Amino acid sequence: MSMESEREAMTVEQINELPLEQRAAAFAVLERELREKLDDQR
Repeated sequence: MSMESEREAMTVEQINELPLEQRAAAFAVLERELREKLDDQR
């Protein structure tokens, strides 16, 4: 398993358990990574 996939693999469930102020940042990271994946597929 690459470090990349380990680092990025935070699920929505895990994010929801974070303190509120960390949640927004974690979702932003998740969104950016999903967008990058979609861009790579084009």
